[in-house]
Amino acid sequence: MMIVKKNEVKKLRSIWEKYGIDTKLKFSLLKDGIKYYAVPNTLDISLMRKLNTKSLGLLIGWLDGKEDFVFTVEGAQLIGKYSKNKYELNEEEMYYWIRGQNFKVNLKDGYYLIKYKDDILGWGKVRSGVMINTIPKERRVFRL
Repeated sequence: MMIVKKNEVKKLRSIWEKYGIDTKLKFSLLKDGIKYYAVPNTLDISLMRKLNTKSLGLLIGWLDGKEDFVFTVEGAQLIGKYSKNKYELNEEEMYYWIRGQNFKVNLKDGYYLIKYKDDILGWGKVRSGVMINTIPKERRVFRL
């Protein structure tokens, strides 16, 4: 794992602008390959290296190509509160969402933080009036 340098943080912030996120991070980032982890600013990274840890921090997402960032649900919950692009699901849409289904919306193309009441459920991508579900298969709920 490596500490993400300032110039790479700037690059990530420019990518995150597509999500409506424009803020200074209140945590540090570590990188392992294409995956990014959030750790407290107060963490002594040099001490953690001596402990030979396999991973450290909360996985918030990974780069998908050069210009796309895929947030985990936990990453959405951590960073999503800083997003201006939010979409509040109604009850019917929430059932579609947790089952992994896409549905029609009246929004501009782009990325939106998906919320249901006070819960952040992840990020959605709107293309041509369809909310594309990004929930991983292992997190989908088929029976309630």
